[in-house]
Amino acid sequence: MKPHLSSRYPRLKEVTGVVLVLAAVGLLFALASYSPADPSWNNATGIAPPHNKIGRVGAYLADFSFQLLGLTAWALPFLCGLLGWRWLRSKDVQSPLVRIAGYSMLAVSLSGGLSLLFPANPLDTSYAVGGL
Repeated sequence: MKPHLSSRYPRLKEVTGVVLVLAAVGLLFALASYSPADPSWNNATGIAPPHNKIGRVGAYLADFSFQLLGLTAWALPFLCGLLGWRWLRSKDVQSPLVRIAGYSMLAVSLSGGLSLLFPANPLDTSYAVGGL
């Protein structure tokens, strides 16, 4: 199944690939510089500039990712970067809906497996290892 994006607008596909790769790098920096003391949706602090390298948006995004998926959130930037790299090289993504469903099931099952195994959490009180 070839989407219309690849046949009609090849430059749009390349630009989307660049945006996805940059978003993956930004998400990776946001997750790497996560601090539980940063302001987020479930934490109100008086820290004027957040400790997160991406800023307030990165603090909110990293906290939401860790709260929802736990340590599985580290897979998101790599999956997003992989998709962006494929689009940047103008390669078609075969059966995209099946791949999205498969990656979603992978993330959910990995989160469930992590919460069953109880590995050590680097930040004990900030989020659950398996996420929500």
